[in-house]
Amino acid sequence: MIAGWSLFFNDLTEQLPLVVDGIKETCKLALIVSITGFLWGIIIFFLSLSHRPVVKAITRLYMDFFIGTPLILILFVIYYGLPQSGIHLSSFTVAVTGFTL
Repeated sequence: MIAGWSLFFNDLTEQLPLVVDGIKETCKLALIVSITGFLWGIIIFFLSLSHRPVVKAITRLYMDFFIGTPLILILFVIYYGLPQSGIHLSSFTVAVTGFTL
């Protein structure tokens, strides 16, 4: 039984730097997406208050599309679809873009 715990702690000490890096990236992503999502939401909100029917209709279509589309589908389209058209983004950029939209 002691050998099992020994293997566990050996693996834990080997993988701990990766876990810490993952936590740092997750916190960075959460901070950036909170800011960009808030700003983008304010822009969309004020566009939805427009008195111009075309702007209001486009904003409504945008909101209906992104509210009705699962987030995982949006992330898949950005991550796998954009490279098909020659646009290559890092995984972090894809996550920020997908979560912000």
